[in-house]
Amino acid sequence: AKPFDIKVLIAQVDGLILNRKRILDNFRQEQILDTGGIINTDLDRQFIDRAVNIIESHIAETEFNINEFNQAMNMSNSTLYRKIKGLTGMSPKEFIRNIRFKYACRLLLEKSSSVAEVAYMVGFSDAKYFSICFKKEFGMTPSRYITLNRKEDNQNQ
Repeated sequence: AKPFDIKVLIAQVDGLILNRKRILDNFRQEQILDTGGIINTDLDRQFIDRAVNIIESHIAETEFNINEFNQAMNMSNSTLYRKIKGLTGMSPKEFIRNIRFKYACRLLLEKSSSVAEVAYMVGFSDAKYFSICFKKEFGMTPSRYITLNRKEDNQNQ
């Protein structure tokens, strides 16, 4: 409504930006893949779902890189970067790694796989490096993640 107070407008915009950052940080930190909270439109959801499906179809390939991802998405490097960054707050490289870790979380909770096996299943050639990166991403080692989440599963049953 006119007249408006510029301080109120700035506060509202700051609030929207802060809220969006929180949503993107939550998406990054979650161990399960749920794009519902970060995606607003059906086209964006289809785009992200397609990107996730491409990554998951190449999940075990250690050589799967940004160039192959660009080709699979039929987009240029800069266009894909802008689109992924705008929707998720991550670069395509970070997005691929994040999807690999979310997939690894699912695999880790299956009682038949060890940490080393999961590391190889999600495209890491070194299990120790996988553990280091996993800890950096989620704040705990894969074995700690297994212990905490299997304990919660047992309590829920």
